[in-house]
Amino acid sequence: MSDAAYKLAKELITDIPESLFEGEQTYFEGQECRDCGGYFIEINKAGVVRQFSFGDLKGKDWPEEVIDFYEDFVEVISLLPK
Repeated sequence: MSDAAYKLAKELITDIPESLFEGEQTYFEGQECRDCGGYFIEINKAGVVRQFSFGDLKGKDWPEEVIDFYEDFVEVISLLPK
């Protein structure tokens, strides 16, 4: 992984909304497709480990800050080496 890609990924961790990291909901399913795949994220922030699952298609009922984080996450993932 290049230094630039690592920096982008590292910045994303600091941009996690507190409402997401501290919230009860950890599974976010897209509206249009239940079997389209998605992303599983495990984050260790100050020794607290949280796991989240996101559908491949964002849900219309997701909180705005979760949608913003998801869109940033998908953008960063697309820039990382496959």
